[in-house]
Amino acid sequence: MKTSYIPLSISLLLLQACSWYGYKLPTEQDFQPVNSSSQAYVLGVQNFGNDKLSSSRLEAVRSALSDVQEIFASSKEFENIISNQSWVSSCDGDSIENISGEKLLYDLRNLSVKVSVYPKKPWMAIGLTDTANSRIAIDPQRIDDSNGNEVIDASWLVETTAHEITHLVLNEKNRVKYRDAGHGKEGCSKNELASYRVGRAAQAVWIAKYINKPNK
Repeated sequence: MKTSYIPLSISLLLLQACSWYGYKLPTEQDFQPVNSSSQAYVLGVQNFGNDKLSSSRLEAVRSALSDVQEIFASSKEFENIISNQSWVSSCDGDSIENISGEKLLYDLRNLSVKVSVYPKKPWMAIGLTDTANSRIAIDPQRIDDSNGNEVIDASWLVETTAHEITHLVLNEKNRVKYRDAGHGKEGCSKNELASYRVGRAAQAVWIAKYINKPNK
């Protein structure tokens, strides 16, 4: 007797949907550039309040997005890490899909980002991207850690942001190009998936830059 995975898939989708409970839809006035660049990522801020904690979280998210954009666009260290080998773009189908580092870097550097961030812990995750609706949920604790004085803890928001931004890249069929589902099978560990390696590479570059700042 064959096992049907359809009910399980529906259950997982319903549980993921809970991650967005309470999410406020954006208006055009809710979007703000994260830096002064003409190509700056644009952040939807409608799910952040006006209290001190919310303001601190919003600034942390804005800073992380700006740092990730800068790392993707101009960091030679990041370029060297990503472009020097091939990566697994996805492994949720019948075969493992690979992509060159040069193509991955091209995709990241040519990605236009306009996304809302929801400071809420997703189900069984630190971050969750809903590409179709241009929104990312991030565990508030991860955001709060970035405002601390410990560099490793602070760096994880950059790692999460870079990882989730990778899920905004679409393929020629207008589907998410870099996907996480299916990891764990032979030849497809988390460490081999492009989205995870992009996050860790950005984190490493950010830490190196941080500790080499004057007075740090």
